[in-house]
Amino acid sequence: MAGMVTEAFQAKFVGGHPWCIPIFLFRQHADVEAYLWNLARNPDRVRQIFGRFGSDFLGLALNEDGEVVRFIAGEAKWRQRLTDSAVNSLMLGPWEEDEETGERARSGRGVWFEVNRDTPLPHGLRQLQRLLELRDPVGHQAAILSIDQAVLLEDAPPLPRTNLILIAGNGARDRKPLDVLIGWEEAPEEYTAPHDLQVVELILSDGERLIDGLYSSLWQEAK
Repeated sequence: MAGMVTEAFQAKFVGGHPWCIPIFLFRQHADVEAYLWNLARNPDRVRQIFGRFGSDFLGLALNEDGEVVRFIAGEAKWRQRLTDSAVNSLMLGPWEEDEETGERARSGRGVWFEVNRDTPLPHGLRQLQRLLELRDPVGHQAAILSIDQAVLLEDAPPLPRTNLILIAGNGARDRKPLDVLIGWEEAPEEYTAPHDLQVVELILSDGERLIDGLYSSLWQEAK
């Protein structure tokens, strides 16, 4: 979903960069690979759904020569009901109580914390590069080389980055049209990373039915 939103609304995203998503980062996820190996050989194994470690998705901005000139790293989160409380817990972490004073405060280990501390070049960028090498090493040779230079050359200029946070879920019962959960006039004070920030709130109706239907379709036998 983060990739589709990025490609569909790229002109409206901060910076107006021409984003493309050449491949999604699910292959070479070690846990998923091991699970699929076992599932293929033991059909009685309980089916599970795995997420990703690190960035949920990556997109690229390419120049006329096909070189990577910028990338977008996304965090995508689902909550069944997007209330202020649910989003605050998501972004700021759960409540914690001070053992001495008894006062409650957010743990500070939510999405903002994870995004702020991410390395300038996420590990997913190397994964994406290796998948491009498998998929089309000739067609993507300029992108592959430019990622290699950004990762390996100590004196290489930093690759510009945009962070995307996608929050999806059913709206609160008292939500009014165009209400937002994260302010957009200025960057939130909790966001301290030096990169451009794009936030997308995707409000659904009966979103859990959509998700259940999508996951169920993965297990339908081919006809």
